[in-house]
Amino acid sequence: MTAAAHFHPSHHEQGRATPQSFLFGQWALADQHVPYPFLFFWLARPPAGQPAAKLHHLSHIDFIYSITGDFIAHLTSKGGVSSRAVIHREAFGYRFLPIQGQRGLITPEAAERAIESYPLLRQLEFWEQFYYETGLGAEKVIELELDYLFERYRQLPWHSLRLERPLRAGVLEPIYRFRKADSRCEFVVGATTGTVRHEFVADPVPPAPGNSPLPS
Repeated sequence: MTAAAHFHPSHHEQGRATPQSFLFGQWALADQHVPYPFLFFWLARPPAGQPAAKLHHLSHIDFIYSITGDFIAHLTSKGGVSSRAVIHREAFGYRFLPIQGQRGLITPEAAERAIESYPLLRQLEFWEQFYYETGLGAEKVIELELDYLFERYRQLPWHSLRLERPLRAGVLEPIYRFRKADSRCEFVVGATTGTVRHEFVADPVPPAPGNSPLPS
């Protein structure tokens, strides 16, 4: 399914680690631990066994940086405390373009608000797919009001949030990938434009906390 919505953040939401942007704050701290802050991606998840009602509860964050053509640096932030960077021999340059800092990017919080303005969230067909794996099957969805379905979505804990810039035709900006718990639906938000789309991904679960976040 393809659709798009546009969100226009205010200037104070772009490229600033404000008190409301926990994830941008952790990213800024991680940048201080590497010689070249050229980020390939970061992946934020809740600590093992803990629900994440809000984005700032995604406090287990893996950062992957480009060091050279053949090496990356991997460091982890847990509860606001960053580890030292570990160097790995990995060539990710063919899959990602480095993101050089936060300037010009909307915050994760602004991207979350963009999702809530997504037109398809007001269509029953979307919710039938979204809730298929969550225990509220399509036969129950059709009996419920759209406003209730939307509020139920807002109450679901977050599963993960990822920022990346894939080296792929048609991808012209870094993107956020949001996923709620118990759902294969990913909301993809342009990190500069605020454009929103969604996709149902084949992989049901990203790597669990404690495992390597590096894609195969």
